[in-house]
Amino acid sequence: MSTKLNRSLALVGHGGSGKTTLIERILFDAKAVNRFGRVNDGSSILDVEEDEKERKGTIDCALAHCKWEGKRVQLIDTPGSLDFISEPLSAFAAADVILFCVDAKDGVKVTQRRLWKAAKELNKPRAFLVTRLDTPNANWQKAVESIRSAFGDRCVPLTIPDGSGSAFTKVEPVLNPSSDAGKEARAALLEAVVENDEDLMMRYLEDEEISLEEIEAAFKLAVKDGNLFPILPISAEKGIGIDNLLNAVIKAFPNEVKQKTVSGADFEADEDNFVAVVFKLAPSKSGKLTFLRCLSGTAEAGASVIVHRTDAHEKIGSMFRAQGAGRDKLSKIKPGDIVVVPKLDHLVVGDILSTHKLEDPPASPKFPTPMVGLALDTESRDALGKLIDGLNRFSEYCPTFVVHRDAITHDLVIYGVSGLHLHVMLNRLQKLANIELTTKPPRIPYRETISGKAEVKYRHKKQTGGAGEFAEVWMRIEPLERDMGFEFNWTVVGGNIGKNYMPSIEKGIKDAMAEGAVAGYPIVDVQANVYDGKEHAVDSKDVAFQKAGRWGFKQAVAAAKPVILEPIVALDVTIPTDNVGDITADLSGHRRGHVTNTVFEGDMATITATVPLSEIQSYNATLKAMTGGEGSYHFEPSHYATVPGQVQQALIKEFAKHKKDDESH
Repeated sequence: MSTKLNRSLALVGHGGSGKTTLIERILFDAKAVNRFGRVNDGSSILDVEEDEKERKGTIDCALAHCKWEGKRVQLIDTPGSLDFISEPLSAFAAADVILFCVDAKDGVKVTQRRLWKAAKELNKPRAFLVTRLDTPNANWQKAVESIRSAFGDRCVPLTIPDGSGSAFTKVEPVLNPSSDAGKEARAALLEAVVENDEDLMMRYLEDEEISLEEIEAAFKLAVKDGNLFPILPISAEKGIGIDNLLNAVIKAFPNEVKQKTVSGADFEADEDNFVAVVFKLAPSKSGKLTFLRCLSGTAEAGASVIVHRTDAHEKIGSMFRAQGAGRDKLSKIKPGDIVVVPKLDHLVVGDILSTHKLEDPPASPKFPTPMVGLALDTESRDALGKLIDGLNRFSEYCPTFVVHRDAITHDLVIYGVSGLHLHVMLNRLQKLANIELTTKPPRIPYRETISGKAEVKYRHKKQTGGAGEFAEVWMRIEPLERDMGFEFNWTVVGGNIGKNYMPSIEKGIKDAMAEGAVAGYPIVDVQANVYDGKEHAVDSKDVAFQKAGRWGFKQAVAAAKPVILEPIVALDVTIPTDNVGDITADLSGHRRGHVTNTVFEGDMATITATVPLSEIQSYNATLKAMTGGEGSYHFEPSHYATVPGQVQQALIKEFAKHKKDDESH
């Protein structure tokens, strides 16, 4: 659906590339604010949280807006660190165009590469801003070469500067050039434009005149379709190139909501059905704030909407347009609008809202699985309760922050994108709830299983005066295929054990499985077959058969070649090509990994490997050191595999030590 009155832009890029300062300049030049806010002196309206002002860097997405040429330009500032990657990924769901800020001194870095890949998967229109072009050591030509090397030759300048550093004083529109450099850039741009239009290509090859209006229309279509990526030079500090950027946003950039549905089809807007996506949640003094992007239709304050995830109905009360922490109250939300709605307490990021039920709703944003963990503890039960309540609230706001009580280790564990991500979240929580807590690395969730078969005849007999305990259980155990869990079979014939004792024996076996047999980890993928036994008319009872099942099973496991399993993750590491050898050697050697593939893209490579989870808990620091901060990685759970013999012996020895320490206390 066309959103003629709105343009929505998400600014992304590495930390220090000038995103926040640029938005502040846009707001000032468009007369949306009366002063030019700066990050360094804490006057930016976009860095709202105290920790953002302290760090002098964005952590949460911030919204702003202005008017230019009668159109509303909606701006989303995003953090430059991949530690907070959920924020730019959320912003993608609300943006028409993604603007990649590239520092004229640094060139393309890992943040732009990672986010480019995500934006490309969504087929979002993209453009580049070469920022901080007025600073010492800035180099326009090298920055453009860096962009084209990383993302291809369809990245072409739409405007060009008259120099770099102190020589940068103005920009020249490529479509209406006056200099020889401008005319050369126009030829390159025109070639890229006509490649997207067969009719224009034929006319161009025949040296036929193509009007400026035709070029502009073809340019806009090429950007919309993801076949052309304009580059513009900018200096936020000096205010150079700002009007050219805003003019391009209004005249040349797409103003159409692009969204895929759950089935993968293009979302078709219906002006009679209000549809919006929840792309962000945030806390406030009055409760939760919900950030919506309208994809279709209109809704007035007080409208009732359906939440597709739950089929529940929610009422949109008041709504406002955000200007940093400021609010402009609205009475209606229209196509393309980005608004904030308070007091919608039962929504999550990615929820789709509509006035009428949709057969094929828009797809929700996708986020990486958080895998970096910290185990938490507090000094008191009351403090633990406050901690859990606070963590659960925070996990609602951030889709890459997960709270988990590990059923195996019983640790309270939080998972995030990185150690810094977790540090920031905990720092905010401690300030909010005034909770003292301790942290430690989470224990690895190992498992135990068996690699052979065994058979036992276990008798439990206890006589201490009065009624005794008696139970005898004969069982066979054997391994199941991986991830098959547990299978219990009862094949007793002849009535040697009453069937009424079957649940007690099974419970005893399951208790033993939960406790582990060799290193204290849960036992999985085992079949147990109880085929005979004995009972006593007086002394047999449920508790006796529970004990017989438990200890008989443990004895059988000990005889069935027990092994310990460790979690393996699928790891993707993106690095400069110069580091491929070192990273591959580190993964294959020190980390017991298995490299499965290496894909080269320009001056970067992505290594795919499977690696034990225990070997990458501190990988972030190692990768940064080996790549000079240019490496990034992501991993997902893959499978469980048998640990090597020396690792198993170390785990068994550690378990025995802890058990001995516990018994001595």
